[in-house]
Amino acid sequence: MAGRRMVLGSVLVGALMAGGMLFGEQQPSASKAKVKLPLYYNKLGLSDEQKKKASAIVAEYNDKIDALKRDIRKLEDEEKRELSKILTDPQREELRKIYASKAEPPPEAKTPKDATNPKEQKKPGDK
Repeated sequence: MAGRRMVLGSVLVGALMAGGMLFGEQQPSASKAKVKLPLYYNKLGLSDEQKKKASAIVAEYNDKIDALKRDIRKLEDEEKRELSKILTDPQREELRKIYASKAEPPPEAKTPKDATNPKEQKKPGDK
């Protein structure tokens, strides 16, 4: 129950901070940059007016989506910190080692030096 309150409180604080950013120092929004229309919209023969409206809609939603993605990243970081708190020091170290080992491909995924290039292999019917 206390954990839920903490998460909800954090979400509320994040929302208030994001709302505060709207009135404070703003970052350049996607609406100021050139907005790309959705896939295949350029094949519909849109009028200039339609293109302008579509670009405004895309820019508005891009800004909203970007804000939500930032909120999600913050929540994921907070979740990792909370999870880390329940681990002992040796467990945290072991977890770091596991993450580090996953940065390299597993041994079975590495190709042997004598493996042939699949593009060079003959296909059925080739002479």
